[in-house]
Amino acid sequence: MKNPRSSITFGILIGIWGLILVWQYFEHQRVVESARQALIGRAVDISTSVGVVIRSQRRFSGIVTLDRLESALAELVRSEDLNGVSLLNTQGEIVAASGVPPHTGLDQLEAEGQIWSEKSVSIVNFVDLGQVSTDEEEGSSPIIVLSSSAVQEEFRNQFSRRRRRDPSEETKPDRENSPNLSSSLPSSAGDTNRIRRGRNGRRPLIDPDRLQELLKTQSLHRFALVLPTQSIQQTMESDRWYRLAVAALAFLALGGSALTWKSVVQSSQLQLRLVRAKELNEYLQEMNLAAAGLAHETRNPLNLIRGMAQMISKTPETSEKVRERSQQITQEVDRVTDQLNDFINYSKPRETRITPVDLESICRDVMRTLSPDIEDKSIQWHISGPNSKIDADEQKLRQVLFNLLINAAQVVEEKGTIRIRMETDGQNHATLEIQDDGPGVPNAIQADIFKPYFTSHDRGTGLGLAIVHQIVLAHDWDIDYIDTNPSGATFRVSRLVLSNRSRT
Repeated sequence: MKNPRSSITFGILIGIWGLILVWQYFEHQRVVESARQALIGRAVDISTSVGVVIRSQRRFSGIVTLDRLESALAELVRSEDLNGVSLLNTQGEIVAASGVPPHTGLDQLEAEGQIWSEKSVSIVNFVDLGQVSTDEEEGSSPIIVLSSSAVQEEFRNQFSRRRRRDPSEETKPDRENSPNLSSSLPSSAGDTNRIRRGRNGRRPLIDPDRLQELLKTQSLHRFALVLPTQSIQQTMESDRWYRLAVAALAFLALGGSALTWKSVVQSSQLQLRLVRAKELNEYLQEMNLAAAGLAHETRNPLNLIRGMAQMISKTPETSEKVRERSQQITQEVDRVTDQLNDFINYSKPRETRITPVDLESICRDVMRTLSPDIEDKSIQWHISGPNSKIDADEQKLRQVLFNLLINAAQVVEEKGTIRIRMETDGQNHATLEIQDDGPGVPNAIQADIFKPYFTSHDRGTGLGLAIVHQIVLAHDWDIDYIDTNPSGATFRVSRLVLSNRSRT
């Protein structure tokens, strides 16, 4: 019968373990998210560094040379915290790059801001370079990235346009009119306004139309970073093992609690059953004593009835019919008395008094006791095997042999055979077999032959083999029934302990 309290307890323990699993899952997600936020924070710091590098490369008219810029970015990419940098214009196209490019399309990256993969993360739009200024008086201005040759070409074209507009400037021995335009470039960011507007503040160094075209294609608006996620993977892996260890320990703890509870419940149930069994045993003992006393007291009036019936049958004046009735009464009284004697023997406590006994001598004594039954049927009997002395209660051993041999004598036919075989195992045990050539025991009832009051004979009490079984158990022996082919039965009593004298 299932205990409802146990089901509730096991359900609570399973629920607690489920809550622990859910808790560890959310804790793992929190650690992963914290590691991601830490990496994003690191990306912000790197973005600031990239912005500083770009602003440090800025010169006149907000122009940054591509070779110097990519060389500075390459120095940043060499660190373990950064895999690649891609500078983007207003249209989302790459203007300058160093290291690993973003592992996804720039349009998708522009839309989502950050995209995570197994080994890296691509992040965009942390610093808007269009809001960076190196001149506090000037205010904000975009940064244009051009190669060194492109910068010289832009200034050469602008110089040509200015000469066409003002021919008088051809004879000026000014440094601006020198064919080597690269030597005329400003040397500091403080010259930006002067070059942008010209020396007299009237003409810009780059044509406004050309400047608008460069702002669309070569100006920096934002940049994309590619950062490794190895630190996050390591954090996730170590935290995953930690959470699994916590879940495993919780499972073991709750499993131990469940086993402890089950043991407590089983122990309490066992104690309750033991108490009930003890009460039942005491009750059966009382009933056994009462029944044995009743059987003992019943034998006295039965003996009186038997004596009176015999006296009536022996009186000369008794008619033949009355004498026949008296003999029937005597036979029935004898049958009931035998049953009462068997019941009393079965109900007695089986306390054994172990002494060394001669097994063959006892077998011959019992056979001589049964000689009237054996001679009536002309039964042949044989004893074989080595004679041995065993440790046993002599009186109870005689009772075992008597019951087994009387059963064999009753089932064999005229001129049948009974064999008694003794064997030893060469160590400290002996085996006794009693074999007959009678009809044997049907297979259907072989499992019940040692039960009390089970018999296949009309005049049997059903206690003979039960008493044998009880005595065998009291001696810590074993008894088995073995079929004998083609017919007959064998009862084997094994594990008889050889006495010290016999072993020496």
